[in-house]
Amino acid sequence: MLPRGGTLARGRVIGRKRDHEGNTTGRANDNPILDSREYNVAFDDGGVTKLTANVIAESMYAMCDENGNHILLFDSIIDHRKHDNAMTRTDQRFVDSKGKQ
Repeated sequence: MLPRGGTLARGRVIGRKRDHEGNTTGRANDNPILDSREYNVAFDDGGVTKLTANVIAESMYAMCDENGNHILLFDSIIDHRKHDNAMTRTDQRFVDSKGKQ
């Protein structure tokens, strides 16, 4: 998930951005603030945009917890409905396990 137009969209890095002479744009640096490399990112809708290495790294880092586990968040649920045979709160029961409900 990468930033696109103020939202997050599913994208894939497809290569380094190049200038009109075929040279890669931006420069790597040990200091992340000074790293200016640019990459082309293809999104699921077919659009391609350029993102810097720092933006890509921040997006990847934001989706992982302190143990390196991937976290996926969603924005909303669409097209939801409840059928008449769905369980109601009065139908629900608690399960006891080791003295806890």
